[in-house]
Amino acid sequence: MALLAVLEFDLRSLALLQTALGVDHQLVTCACWTQLQEVVRNQAVEGCILDIYGASEPVTLRELQQLRRRQPPVAIVVHADFKGREMDLFELGRLDVDGVILAEQEEDHRAIRDTVRQAMGTVVALRVRQALQGRIPVAGLDCLAWAVEHATGAPTVDHLAGAFGLTRRTLARELRERDLPAPSEFLLWGRLFRAVHVLDAPGRTVEAAAFAVGYSSGAALGRAFRRETGYPPTETVRRGGAAVVLQAFLKACGSGAVGRRSDRSRGPGS
Repeated sequence: MALLAVLEFDLRSLALLQTALGVDHQLVTCACWTQLQEVVRNQAVEGCILDIYGASEPVTLRELQQLRRRQPPVAIVVHADFKGREMDLFELGRLDVDGVILAEQEEDHRAIRDTVRQAMGTVVALRVRQALQGRIPVAGLDCLAWAVEHATGAPTVDHLAGAFGLTRRTLARELRERDLPAPSEFLLWGRLFRAVHVLDAPGRTVEAAAFAVGYSSGAALGRAFRRETGYPPTETVRRGGAAVVLQAFLKACGSGAVGRRSDRSRGPGS
């Protein structure tokens, strides 16, 4: 259950967000921008949902940028009515805001959950990329980050290759040339990184993590963890969670974990 800081000034909108997200996440409601900053700074917040227009002093793009630069990164989802402010959507994209909930989506609980889930995936992928920066070629970083971000959407090798404008055969060849795992293995590792992130949250079961990343059962996810990390899911979390998965992934990369110097500035298709 991830901890989300919520800055929402409309009581009806706040109630709708709580209904849509309260089952899967713990929401901390903030009364102002200053309080939200304190919560993010002092608690293990993984994401923020912000009404940037509702206060007497709206949240500025500069303030969003400062939040974006926080380490470790947090998912930023903006919840607002953009009628008459459509150009602001372009600015939010420039700032790499992770998701937008439009005011007209308020009663679509599934759309809200999907937006937040995707935003959380973006941040998990960023954290994995940062942890592996310089340790594997950029091609591997790009593929793994994509696989982590999209792990809950049942991605295929064709989806992964298409994200870089490649065919599955070309992507497989480029990874092989860098001594990296096959595309299907990157999809597997993406699921394991997302699963361990789910399991790191209090109260989440192996079954919940399995279903979140497309496994048919907790037992199926357990077999994948044992095969790749040497431990069942709960033991993986107890021993360090994402750090254990990261070390197992580096081992699976073999010689590609070092990477040739000439590869470090190249991604798939470059």
